Amino acid sequence: MGDITNENFEIKFHEINYNISKANYIAIDTEFTGLHIDEFRPSLTDSAEERYQKLKKPIQTFNVIQFGLSTFRYCNEQRAFITDTYNFYLFPRLNGLLDHCYSHQVSCVDFLCKHEFDFNKLYYQGISYLNTQQEKQLEKKLKNQIFFAGVERDVDERKIQRVCSAITDWLLRVDDGEFYEIERIREISDTILHNELRKRFGSIWTHQDGNKIIIEKITDEKRQEYEATQFNDMTKMTDSHLGFTKIFRLLVQYKKPLVVHNGIMDLMYLYEKFHDTLPSTLKKFKEEINKMFPLVYDTKFIGIEAKKINNQMRDLYDSTILDNLFQSLNREMPKKCGLFLPTIKHSKVSSLYSMRTRIHEAGYDAFMCGSVFLKLAHALVTYDSKKLYSIRQNNMNDYFVILKPFANKLPIIKASIDYINLSGKDSHRQDLKTLFIKSKTEISAPELNSEFTTYGQCELKMCSKYTATVTMDSICYSKYSAAPLKNNNYEITEYNFWKHGIKNNNLLYTAAAIGGFGLIILYALKI
Repeated sequence: MGDITNENFEIKFHEINYNISKANYIAIDTEFTGLHIDEFRPSLTDSAEERYQKLKKPIQTFNVIQFGLSTFRYCNEQRAFITDTYNFYLFPRLNGLLDHCYSHQVSCVDFLCKHEFDFNKLYYQGISYLNTQQEKQLEKKLKNQIFFAGVERDVDERKIQRVCSAITDWLLRVDDGEFYEIERIREISDTILHNELRKRFGSIWTHQDGNKIIIEKITDEKRQEYEATQFNDMTKMTDSHLGFTKIFRLLVQYKKPLVVHNGIMDLMYLYEKFHDTLPSTLKKFKEEINKMFPLVYDTKFIGIEAKKINNQMRDLYDSTILDNLFQSLNREMPKKCGLFLPTIKHSKVSSLYSMRTRIHEAGYDAFMCGSVFLKLAHALVTYDSKKLYSIRQNNMNDYFVILKPFANKLPIIKASIDYINLSGKDSHRQDLKTLFIKSKTEISAPELNSEFTTYGQCELKMCSKYTATVTMDSICYSKYSAAPLKNNNYEITEYNFWKHGIKNNNLLYTAAAIGGFGLIILYALKI
């Protein structure tokens, strides 16, 4: 399995770079420490801009802890798509220069625990990352040699002292130009250790060599030469702290088609954590993310829309939840559209995924997402009414042509719009319908909500102990109209602001009374 931590990140970097560069497309997935903040919870009435603003707060509060990346490339020799899947553990490191805030939402931690998330691997071996603002702060502090500014010094002095004692003994026995090798100290940042040793010993210089630190005994002249070129060392230190950000920059550099599943939050997290602070408006965010990733496909959006435009797609799957969609397509496609069905093979990197499932592990979810993308594309080609493709072996060009109408569209679940378009206009606002419910007995909100959610997307709001409103999208309302809820305790009518907007009416009546009183005074004064 392709678990990537700070232990093997640098070793694996060139391999990952190569696989990204050769990919036909790349699927990604993220796991994070929080989802929603109560006062910013999504609503069925949200516009695209309102939903973006609501998502910004949790994304700026919580963190990405696991990133899945699955590259897919067609191999002529094997007549199959080869997938290399990597599962990155991410943790922002305290390095004596930057001290990150780190928040968890209990429900998310509980969810990850149920799916056997390895928190020990996260905290002990997680890969560092920086966005551009943090990178600039780091470079500035390194240039000015400002260490521990604004952060509590948390260094094991005993371990540093043992290293210093060993170096002192070594220096007594050697001549200039000789070298001494020490292992990295996991509990101490490389940046801090290099800085401490160079400050404490005027006759040495330190070099990094993978997991080892090389001590060189030098003359005063050599020390001056090294100090003059210290900028290169600072660049290397910054590079070591960039960590996973370097993978993000490869994705931006190569601009391969990017595949996500219900991916608006994934893209916002990518931008915030590895690039820059999220833009103030959705319009600006769309412009910026589209420059980075000109082609984005969302498998949830494709799954939803494909069933609307082609009835045959409905035979392949019922749910667009990722693992359900993945399993349904694997089961149904060989039976119903198996001609030239593309084969997907795991490379040695991710061969373990061919033997067992790891749902809600970011790497495995990325693989499922990329696999679903390929199979949905093949199904659409197979069922194409113009029959342009079914007489020959399909290739990625065929798939990208058939998927063009779905490009850069991300679904917005439970909102007044169906999707946002990263390269154009968002979908039109839906017609929402609101019902007013009056009950003879006290309403149980969970029970009432469960009765209405059988129709589809709806939103319940309690007005009092005995009254409530339910807002529905057009699909949900049409199902309700065909088979209305029957409960003798409820009187259900269409919501009317003037009739049912009790609080608003009281306010209106108060305003009318004040306004009327004011007119009387003015009339009296005039007289």
